[in-house]
Amino acid sequence: MILIKLILAHLIGDFFLQPSSWVQEKEQNKLKSPTLYLHVLIHVAILFLILWDLSKWPLVLIIGISHLIIDALKLIIQKKKTKRLFFFLDQLLHLLVLIADAGKYIGILERVLVFVFVILNHWEAVGFLITAKSVFRFGDLRESKERKLTEYILIGTLISFGIAILVGLIFQYSVPLIT
Repeated sequence: MILIKLILAHLIGDFFLQPSSWVQEKEQNKLKSPTLYLHVLIHVAILFLILWDLSKWPLVLIIGISHLIIDALKLIIQKKKTKRLFFFLDQLLHLLVLIADAGKYIGILERVLVFVFVILNHWEAVGFLITAKSVFRFGDLRESKERKLTEYILIGTLISFGIAILVGLIFQYSVPLIT
C-alpha cells in the first residue's frame, strides 16, 4: 500500500503540479532555478500529505533528496537531442527509488548511474554523484566513534564506485569491437 501512495505522490508532483513553464525555466537556469527547489519541496509536502505519518520523515527526506539529485543530474547532462531519453531515464530512476522504499537499493542505483554516466562519457556526473554521496555520508562518518567503521564505509564506497567505473569502461571499449 505504501508503494502505491509513493507513486501517486510522484505522479501528482511531477505531472499535475508542475507547469510546463517551470520545466522550461529549470532547463534554462539549471541548478540556479528556484523552481527546481520549489518542485522538490512540493514533492516532499505531497509525500507527507499522502502518507499522513510524521514518523516516515526519514523516508520522505531520502525521496526528496534523491528527487533533487536525479532532477539536477538530468538538467546538467541532457542536451536538446537527448531530452526525451533523459525524461524516461529520469522517471525510471524516480520509480526505482520509490520501489526501493528509498534506501534498500541505493548502492545498486549508484552503481547503475555511474555505469550509465561512464558509457555516455559524462564524467562530470560521476564526480557530482561521488560528491553528493560524500556530503550525505559525512554526517554519519563524522559522528561515528569507531574508526574501523568509518574506514570500512569509505573503502566500500571507493571499491563500489571503482568497480562501476571499470565495468563501464570495459563496456564502452568492448562494445564498438563487437558491432
